[in-house]
Amino acid sequence: MQEFFSNLQKASEEISKTSKILAKTSSSLRKFLISNSLIQKNSLPNHLNLKIGAVDGSILKKSLSSFDLLIFRSLGVIYEFKDSKISSIIYYPSKFPSPQIQTIFEPLADNELSLFSNIIRQISEISLANELLEKFDLDFLILDGSIIPHYSFIEQSSDFLIEKWNEMISSYGNFFKTIEKSKAEVFGIVKDSRGKRFLEFLDENFNFKFEQKFKDTFILSQVLDFLESTTSFPYSSDFSNHPILKHFDSNFSSKIYSFYLQNTKNDFPLRIDFYKKSSNSASQISSLIIFLTISQNYAIPSILLEADKRVRLQKSLIEKISSSLLSKSKKINLFVEKRRKRKPF
Repeated sequence: MQEFFSNLQKASEEISKTSKILAKTSSSLRKFLISNSLIQKNSLPNHLNLKIGAVDGSILKKSLSSFDLLIFRSLGVIYEFKDSKISSIIYYPSKFPSPQIQTIFEPLADNELSLFSNIIRQISEISLANELLEKFDLDFLILDGSIIPHYSFIEQSSDFLIEKWNEMISSYGNFFKTIEKSKAEVFGIVKDSRGKRFLEFLDENFNFKFEQKFKDTFILSQVLDFLESTTSFPYSSDFSNHPILKHFDSNFSSKIYSFYLQNTKNDFPLRIDFYKKSSNSASQISSLIIFLTISQNYAIPSILLEADKRVRLQKSLIEKISSSLLSKSKKINLFVEKRRKRKPF
């Protein structure tokens, strides 16, 4: 127990030391950003007359002794504003879309199943986002998460996984083509970013060095004032060799940018990844997010909260579905839980 309290004291001292470094670094960083015009002040838009879409998805998985079960769905919400007031709300494909069911008999390790389910969710969401752009005359489209796929180490995976990965890459490639043809500004909001790209951008382009490395959101929460945002910066300094962007046409990957926005008084800054169509893209997106922010304690825009509420799957649903499948099958042993779930004590 003495060792525990000793370690606790060391951790406390480390936090105190880091806090002092953070205070010093954030002060000098803010001065640097202001002097180099790398901070923008944003404001609410006037007389909003726009059609805004948002997409979110949900997925649940259950592993049984003989196969894996996935249920998932995606949903789009569209707000139409006239004179800055909501005039109509559309849910696509419906208010509460029926979930899709997929059984997987391919022998996947736990980490491979997690990767597969993540790929399935992204394909579902980005395919729906593509439909929204094609079927509705949107001015803005918001994604839950980045507008590029999550990076996953896929090279050593099975052909089954690689095939699904390639399908996901193809879906995103089609999405970027649709963005090019659409008038909409398209961006994704990363809820809990662990990125450090902005600090790398400052080092690469301005030779600004840091005494200690921090996550972007951690240090920028001490740097940005309410309604301020950073300048936008390329998602990658070398998109042709980036593990994800290298899979896409350079005309698309070179237009993926990011910035951080302090749209609330009490929450951390948001990271926004967006498809840069013009020099005004970031400022238009910032104003819209500020307009859609309904709490000073939670930075996620209201339309994404609505999509999340509608699309979220309850964990009990997958139990009901597996029980229903069991009742219709004579092969009861297919539905036996894994041993880790069947401990006798």
